[in-house]
Amino acid sequence: MSKQALRLEMRARRAAQAEAAGARDSAAAQERLLAWPGWAPACCVACYLSVPGEVGTERILAACAAAGKRVVVPARRGGPATYGWCRFSPDTPLRAGPRGIREPASPDWAPPDEPDLIVVPGVAFDSRGRRLGHGLGCYDRLLAAAPRALRAGLAFDWQMVAAVPVEAHDAPMDVVVTERMIYAGGGRPRLSTESKGERERV
Repeated sequence: MSKQALRLEMRARRAAQAEAAGARDSAAAQERLLAWPGWAPACCVACYLSVPGEVGTERILAACAAAGKRVVVPARRGGPATYGWCRFSPDTPLRAGPRGIREPASPDWAPPDEPDLIVVPGVAFDSRGRRLGHGLGCYDRLLAAAPRALRAGLAFDWQMVAAVPVEAHDAPMDVVVTERMIYAGGGRPRLSTESKGERERV
C-alpha cells in the first residue's frame, strides 16, 4: 500500500471511532507511556500539543510539571515545514500555528538535541516502530537532530497496521505506545533508557 493510500485508510478509521472511546483510550495510552521504563529517567521531554483525533498529551504534560521535568514542544521556525523545539510550561501562552496546531506565542527556542525523550504523533505505525506522518517530514528532521533521544510513538491501537511503507529518510521509533500495549520498535540499535543528564554524570 502506498503512503497516500494508507493515509486515506487511516482517515476512514479515525472517522469511525466513537468520541467516548477515544477519550478513554487516550487516557489509557498516556498512562501506559508514564509507566514505561523510558519515562522516569528523562530530564527533558519533547511532547506534541495534541489536536482532535490524536492521543491527547495533557496527562503527560501534567506529569512532567509534577516531576520537575523540562518540556519542549514543536513550533514552526522558518518555512512551512521547518520546525524547532521551544520551551514549554503550563502557563506558556499559546497561539494557533499551521493546520491549527497549538504552539507557544513567543517561542523560547531550545537546542535541537536537548530532549532525552521525544513523544511522537503519527498517522499510522507498525510493530517494528515504523511511522507514517502527514508527508511534510517535520518530525523526521526533528528526530534526526536529536539522535540520542529515545523516540516513543503515541497512538491509538487502531492506528497500528501490518507494515508502514518507508523511505530512507523516515525516522523509526524505539517503541510505540497505545492504550493496549507497548510495541518494541526494531528500526535502530537499542538505546539505554538513561537520560542524557545521567549519561553525562557517569
